[in-house]
Amino acid sequence: MFGAAFLYLFFALIFGRFPSIVLADLATIALILFVLMACADMRLKWERMLASIVTQKAMGATDIIVDKQTFVSYYKGYTDWSNPGSDPTQWPNTTYARVFGVQSFIAK
Repeated sequence: MFGAAFLYLFFALIFGRFPSIVLADLATIALILFVLMACADMRLKWERMLASIVTQKAMGATDIIVDKQTFVSYYKGYTDWSNPGSDPTQWPNTTYARVFGVQSFIAK
């Protein structure tokens, strides 16, 4: 990948411009990097949420409260599913509670 980037820059230095295919490739690479960074960010948030749930359950909590920012991504195309909210009786909160084996699950 770095070899290709070097060749593109070399071409630009020699001919004074980027070929049109280079600009398309750079845009594609930028989009891929953006989506990968968003996925990595969401994975880190998810891992922190899991640690919080384990800690709360270890302390005997049966009503789990997590940070609502766990489910917010700066990449708007990341998901189109519904995210947990503050009502423990509404879907998907009920599903999260069942999966994690607790009475209720809310995101605040």
